[in-house]
Amino acid sequence: MPGHEPRQEAGLPGHHGAGGASIGKTEASGRISKRPRDGHDDRILDASSPVVRALLKISPLRWWRSAPADAFRAAEYLEVRSALEDVATLIEGAEVEPALQGDADAAIALVLSLMPITRVGGIKTDIAMTAVLSLALGGELRCALVLAHVLDRAEPDPRRADQLCGSWFEFHQNHSVSRGGFAPAENAVLEALRAFDAPRARKEGRA
Repeated sequence: MPGHEPRQEAGLPGHHGAGGASIGKTEASGRISKRPRDGHDDRILDASSPVVRALLKISPLRWWRSAPADAFRAAEYLEVRSALEDVATLIEGAEVEPALQGDADAAIALVLSLMPITRVGGIKTDIAMTAVLSLALGGELRCALVLAHVLDRAEPDPRRADQLCGSWFEFHQNHSVSRGGFAPAENAVLEALRAFDAPRARKEGRA
């Protein structure tokens, strides 16, 4: 687990909520589904699309990359869910819709379809990672590990990467029924994510 420094609770840009109780937890389970198909969704989310301009105004789509796990409370969770509902309305009928509606396998598969994610930002990444964020806050611990993995590799500032990544590993540990370890389904997700590290390492080794 990456090291991380003690953190102060971070504010969320564009947040209008008033805090509240911690999010409840549920046990993580399930397997990764197939990757979403390309095509229709790509046209909807083309950079020149008016849909994208509307999506960029939804500030909670950026929260996954701007605040540690302990900054999210019940009010923020509701705003994240509301943001995903807005996204689903804007791209109604898209193949990513199950991920937006709380299907954990679909959300994880959506992130895998975008891997390797080497930088924070980009509307497709923000949508996928916000879907994962919502599920993590709802207790899907596989999604907390997805957040930790992606932030560790995509955030360019090493100290900030440690802070954000470490916060989601800590979130996982605090909510896991098997303290200090990973469930088989969680290991499967980590293995799928780490598979994208090997090609990058080989490429960097040749540089």
